[in-house]
Amino acid sequence: MVTFEKGDPLLQQILNQLSNRNPDSGLRSYFHFAAGKICDDLGAYDEAFKHYSVGNRDANKTFDHSEFRQAVKDTIYIFSRTFVQYNIGSGGLTGSPIFIVGMPRSGTTLVEQILASHSKVFGAGELNDMKFVARSAGNISSIRQSFPNCMPGIFRSGYVKLAAEYQKRVASVLSSGSFERVIDKHPLNFQFIGLILQIFPNARIINTIRHPLDTCLSCFFKISQRASTILLIW
Repeated sequence: MVTFEKGDPLLQQILNQLSNRNPDSGLRSYFHFAAGKICDDLGAYDEAFKHYSVGNRDANKTFDHSEFRQAVKDTIYIFSRTFVQYNIGSGGLTGSPIFIVGMPRSGTTLVEQILASHSKVFGAGELNDMKFVARSAGNISSIRQSFPNCMPGIFRSGYVKLAAEYQKRVASVLSSGSFERVIDKHPLNFQFIGLILQIFPNARIINTIRHPLDTCLSCFFKISQRASTILLIW
């Protein structure tokens, strides 16, 4: 990531673009994120926060809090202590997968880099495979509902099948070499910890924790890929 110093002309060029043009809200958002990054580097924190605030507003991102809240309630209800204990040892016995979970910007990448420095550990990055495995659980359940409500309708053999499906998907991203452990560091896999414990009872799950204020501010300041591109090519 580029660090900007006082006197860099890029900030004024970006501000000129924002004042002279009328880009759509999406492009305007990227410009504001880029300006926020520069102001933050220069120590102009009030200006940086203003740009990030407008950038987030113009990004027009939406999130259904009620839907997610219901999904969390369903997960807590389904994966009760009784349910988990009844299905202990149901899935694949391999201990290969390592799941790093937590809030975005909480240090998952750093933890992966530390672990992947070992010659027998492969860092596969943020994989979406567990999400697809969770979706496919509904196809083998006697309860025709989506995850997690479908889980009580899955027989023990179904957990083995789900474990094999995940391993097959992950195998496609492995580079050459003999690795004994594979890291999946998608932070949002915390939603599937109950499923992971069922299909991979010997897997390792690492939860990264950072101070909530630092985590939220880092997410708020997160520069999108296109904003980063603007900084690099200007």
